[in-house]
Amino acid sequence: MNHFTWYVDETMHSSEKNQQTPKLPYKVVDHPDRLLMGEEAFQGVVGKLAIEIEKESEADHAAILSQLLICSGSIIGRTAHAVVEGHRHYLNLFAVLVGATSKARKGSSWSRVRQVIELVDIDWLISRQQNGLVSSEGLVHAIRDAVYGIQIGKNFKPTANKTDLLLDPGVDDKRLLSVEEEFISVMRHKERSGNTLSSRLREAWDGVPLGSLAKQTPDRCKNPHVSIIGHISPEELDQNFNSCDVFNGLFNRFLWLRVYRTKYIPNGSDYRPSQQLIAQLLEAIEWAKQQGAILRDPTASKLWEDVYPVLSDGKPGLPGAVLGRAEAQVLRLSTLYAVLDQSKVVAEPHLRAALAFWDYCERSVYLIFGNRLGNASAERVLEVLKQVQAMTRTDVTKLFNNNFNKEKIDQIQHLLTTHGFITVEKDNDTGGGPKEIWKLTKRTI
Repeated sequence: MNHFTWYVDETMHSSEKNQQTPKLPYKVVDHPDRLLMGEEAFQGVVGKLAIEIEKESEADHAAILSQLLICSGSIIGRTAHAVVEGHRHYLNLFAVLVGATSKARKGSSWSRVRQVIELVDIDWLISRQQNGLVSSEGLVHAIRDAVYGIQIGKNFKPTANKTDLLLDPGVDDKRLLSVEEEFISVMRHKERSGNTLSSRLREAWDGVPLGSLAKQTPDRCKNPHVSIIGHISPEELDQNFNSCDVFNGLFNRFLWLRVYRTKYIPNGSDYRPSQQLIAQLLEAIEWAKQQGAILRDPTASKLWEDVYPVLSDGKPGLPGAVLGRAEAQVLRLSTLYAVLDQSKVVAEPHLRAALAFWDYCERSVYLIFGNRLGNASAERVLEVLKQVQAMTRTDVTKLFNNNFNKEKIDQIQHLLTTHGFITVEKDNDTGGGPKEIWKLTKRTI
């Protein structure tokens, strides 16, 4: 896959520098493990804006592009969508940018994107971009429906009849973008006893009605359009990691992007967005607001048929669970690319853009989560196996000081074999019964 090289090939790796390259007004930061996003992802007006911003910023191109896409999808609202099995996928996206605290320029990337969005739709930015996502009640309240009711004595009883007394006008605009530059706060709050934020977030991504049966939380929202941008450091994520979020489907509703600081610009940059690109983006968003279902053209359909098995088959381990909604994420991204191109169909370039973006997310997940399994005992066995290549069942039992019974060891074995990390062989050339040997697969070594 081709990756963007507007400055990388010329300056990032000293061995590849061209002596004729003019000196740039900044110093590029060389990260050995830095990811580059495929150039196909920089499709259309949003891609052009991301390139323009990146040249004038210390922020990562992936951080800039992802936040531009999410803002655009949020502003468009609950109009253009894709349909799968009768379910409508609107263009609301969740993403978490993972980078070093104060060093990865996550905040700078949002500041630059905000600078662009101020020129596109300042009213949306003021009223529909919020932060402080700490409870499901607060989330629903921010986009709650109007409440009607009747008076019974000194009390009021809510009803479904809009001709009754208006008890609460609610919020007409169901679009909401939550920008959490301290996403660690969201992770901590959702762990509190009785907090239902995790389940509400899953429902919000799905676009299904939000609410609760609890009498003390009567707020409802029938047609939510919620988007989320989170910023977190690898250390914060690791220290507050809960595997339940992976396996209950919360994490796979987020696009995970590993981001970095790309260069030093000591005196900053007097960046001003291109008025032509701003006008194009505004025109595309207003066009998209008038659209409904977006289908694929024949060429994109053929490409989708080719990639769908790979996207939907899944991958092993905890990273596989985080990536478990691949086809839905690519579906939404490709539809968003299409409408921002003012296209009534998803064409091949739009799908390829989405696939390039998803490829970056996939590689990010493996950098962020590694080969974690969400099971500390299985991960410990895997780490030892990486050093010794093979262990007997007896070795595994001894690793845990003989404190694990057969059922516990069987569970560890099942997890490692199911996710393709080990194979189990029988050695019958022993004095007693057959010896069970656990070996790393070639993929794991």
